[in-house]
Amino acid sequence: MKTRGVLLTLLAGALAVAAAVWLRDAIEWVDVDVRTFPKDKVARDRFYVAKALVNALGATAVARRSLDALPPPGATLVLGSSHWNMFPGRDDALRHWVEGGGRLVLAENATFGALAIPEWLPIRRVEAARPAAPASGPAARPRVDYCHVVSEPDTVQPAFTLARSYRVCASGGGRLRELAATPQWALEDLGGTRMLRVPVGRGSATVSVLRGAFANNGIVADDGALVFAAALGLRSGDEVWFVDEEARTPFLRALWAAAAPALLLALAAFALALWRGGPRFGPLGAEPRPARRSIGEQIRRTAAFIAAGDGRALHRASLHALEATAARAIPGYAALPSFDERAAAITRHGDGDAAALAAAMRKPGRAHALAAAIATLEHARRALLPKARAARSPNSLQVRIP
Repeated sequence: MKTRGVLLTLLAGALAVAAAVWLRDAIEWVDVDVRTFPKDKVARDRFYVAKALVNALGATAVARRSLDALPPPGATLVLGSSHWNMFPGRDDALRHWVEGGGRLVLAENATFGALAIPEWLPIRRVEAARPAAPASGPAARPRVDYCHVVSEPDTVQPAFTLARSYRVCASGGGRLRELAATPQWALEDLGGTRMLRVPVGRGSATVSVLRGAFANNGIVADDGALVFAAALGLRSGDEVWFVDEEARTPFLRALWAAAAPALLLALAAFALALWRGGPRFGPLGAEPRPARRSIGEQIRRTAAFIAAGDGRALHRASLHALEATAARAIPGYAALPSFDERAAAITRHGDGDAAALAAAMRKPGRAHALAAAIATLEHARRALLPKARAARSPNSLQVRIP
C-alpha cells in the first residue's frame, strides 16, 4: 500500500511539471502599454504641463481664473476659456491690450464648445466637412488617427530657423483663413490651416483649432512641446498668463463675506421657529379640568347629529328616556293613555308648556322640527330628574309607548 501511494504521488508530480512546461511554451507573453489617467493637480489643470514647460524654458507662468485683469504689455496670454467675453467690456479691453503690444494665443478646448474668435481679429474659422455616410450595409466607422503631421508653409517665417514638420496629437476642429492680413506664422496639413498667427497693432494673435494640442496629453506626445513653444513664440524671460474656464467665488462663500450678520440673524430666527414648532415632552399649556357637558352643548351636538342624518331613532330614544324618568317621578304615570295627558302630568310636576311638550312627544316630519322636539323632551326630562331620584324606584318598570 505504501509503494502504491508513493507511485501515485510521483505520477501526480510529473503531470504537474509537464503541464507547467506546456503552459510556458504555449503562452506568448507580450508587453502592452496601458493608459493611465491623470491624478491630483494634473487632473484638475489641463495646462499643468504647459505651465511646467514655460517655467523650465526660463519664462514665468502665471495662472488666472478670469479676465478681470489683463497681463502687462508685452506679455503672452494663453486663453482657453470658451466664455471669456461673457461680461460687457471684455472684448474691447482685450483688443486694446493686443493692439498695445500683447501677444494673444487662443487655444481651443477639447472638452467644451468651440472657442469664440473676436470679430476684430482678421482670422475666420471654417468648419471641416463631415465625411459621407456609407451607401449601404452595416459598415464600421473608419479609425481616426488623432496624431497627424502639420507643417510650416514656405510663405511664413519658421519658428526655429528652418521650416519643419511636426507630429501633433490632437483632434482637428476645422480650419482657419486670414482676412486682409499677412500671416506671421502658420501650421497646415492636407485639411487646411490649423494654426495661424497674424499681427494686430503692435501685438499679435495666434489661433489654434487643434483641440487638445496645448493640453497635458497633447504636449507630452510626439512634437507637442515644440508646437506649443512655436505657437507662443516663447523666449526666455517672457511672462505667460494662462486663463482657463471662468471661475468665480462660490455663491455661498460670497454671500457669507457680504452679509454674514444678516445670515446669522436669519439662522437664529429659523432655529427659534423650529424650537417653537417642534415636538416637546409635554403640552404647550395647562389642560382644562374635566367637567360635565352643559345642556346647551348637548343640544347643539344633538342638532348637528340630526342635521347630518336621520334623527328619528334619537327622537325615540329621547322619548323613551323621558317616559322612564316620568314613571319614576309621577305616580300613576304609566296608566295615562295619551300624549296630551302625559304632557300635562309632566308639566305639572316639572316645567314647560304642556301643548308644546305633547307636540314634541309625537313624531315631527322635518329635520329642524325634530331637533326642536328632541331639545324640548330633554329639557322636560332634566326638570323631572330631582323628583325621580327622590322617589323609590319599583322593582320592575313597564312603560307603554303608543
